[in-house]
Amino acid sequence: MAKKIVLTLEGKLKKKYGANITQLKTIFDSLVTADAGKGLSTLILYVDDVATAGKYSYPIPATFDEAACKNIVDQIYWKESPEYLAVFGAQDIFPFQQLVNQLHQSGVAGSDPDAHIPSDLPYACDSPYSTDCNAFTNPTRVFGRIPDMPLSDQEEGTGDIEYVKTVIETINTSVPADPGIFKNYFAISADVWTGSTQISLRNTFSNAFQMKTSPPDVAGGYSTAEIGALPHFFNLHGALSRPSFYGQKGGSYPEALRPADLSGKVNSGTFVSAECCYGAQLLPLGVGISIASTYLLNKAAVFMGSSTVAYGPASGQGLADLMCQYFSINILNGSSSGSALLSARQKFLSVSGPSLDFHELKTLAQFHILGDPSIHPVQSPEPKQMNTIEDRRFTLQAKGINLGLTIPNTEKISDSRSQNPLLEFPSLQNLVKFGIADLKTVFEVDEVFTNDFAIAAHNFVDVGNLAGRQKVRYHVFQKGSIFDNGICDLKVLVVKERDNQFMGYREYLSR
Repeated sequence: MAKKIVLTLEGKLKKKYGANITQLKTIFDSLVTADAGKGLSTLILYVDDVATAGKYSYPIPATFDEAACKNIVDQIYWKESPEYLAVFGAQDIFPFQQLVNQLHQSGVAGSDPDAHIPSDLPYACDSPYSTDCNAFTNPTRVFGRIPDMPLSDQEEGTGDIEYVKTVIETINTSVPADPGIFKNYFAISADVWTGSTQISLRNTFSNAFQMKTSPPDVAGGYSTAEIGALPHFFNLHGALSRPSFYGQKGGSYPEALRPADLSGKVNSGTFVSAECCYGAQLLPLGVGISIASTYLLNKAAVFMGSSTVAYGPASGQGLADLMCQYFSINILNGSSSGSALLSARQKFLSVSGPSLDFHELKTLAQFHILGDPSIHPVQSPEPKQMNTIEDRRFTLQAKGINLGLTIPNTEKISDSRSQNPLLEFPSLQNLVKFGIADLKTVFEVDEVFTNDFAIAAHNFVDVGNLAGRQKVRYHVFQKGSIFDNGICDLKVLVVKERDNQFMGYREYLSR
């Protein structure tokens, strides 16, 4: 029987839910019972419990900060080796790992605004605690976060038990649906990214006929039948602490989707891929329920999105485009939501690597799923006896280990050199699609073969021989601004060179 482990913190739950803690535990019991009927052996572990700590040989920390929680997750995973691993709770219960965002430069105009990347990626990796994205290019675990509604510090004892009940009931009653009913989809693109979104939709659904464009399509204009389609895909703007998604045409940024648009229209079994900046943020009720939380409140199976500013090209494919379409394709092929994300991360690393720029590292770190990682929205076409879950996990683990061994670290070597890219790379004048005359060098990065964890853990010391090859260097140029409504308008040019030879370039726009 496949095993699922859900980790949470009882002390924080008691503080958050007050008198409703008993009802919350009854809801957890219902998850265990429902999973047993699906062939899953599920354990709910309170990691702040002394008996649990003793069983899994870790000390009870003074505070359950990111380092402590990462260590505890690792200890339990290594002992149990579950097919599915999850945490219960928003960031006020079980913390996201705060990874350093090397794209951020305090006080530099046009810089990426996120100092850190709230991430669940480290929980899906065997690497020890670190705040460096480079440490987590070896994802091997099927992991997800079953969220509740976060509270502000002033709202103790008022946890939304009805929200939790709805989310767990959705998990309990979920069954894989026939692939045929996923042919209709609901997709919205900002007008400026129409070309890129059309490619994503064709790759995912074999057509882009059902794509809506904002503008002219705006919030409040979608029918129940349109939102009732089970796959949802968004390539729109998002904004920090704002619950809506936004379109764009020129300098106009209309609301393209609001939480209110979804209420009562989302069908059970819906899965969502959102490229938007801050698309998967979980907002306290005082700020306003986020789109991600609204989907789960309306019985969507899973929401996949970003915790921070995300990037992609105006046309063509890259970064957020790839993560979202890989995830969607995996779901449509019958993968569980957790396995779909793990496979998407691994494919993203394989396609983007072996050399990664900081935007690619941020993309890897910022996307996560909200929902149970064991849910299968779509029936798998493959007979179960032909490929067991144990065999699939073994294959994914092997891929993750190999990626960690072969992808070099990316390290910053210079900062804030105010240099026009045309002076360094004159050939760019006729290549780059958006104007670059006022772009400035923000920083340069080198690849460094120092994956010490992978080498030490797996004894593949010959990987060190790669250090003798010519290194890739990235020159990063950017400009942009953040508007009063929180939308980021960042334009980035990344030039790749090796041994002073121009190797290519990438153009990124903030989502």
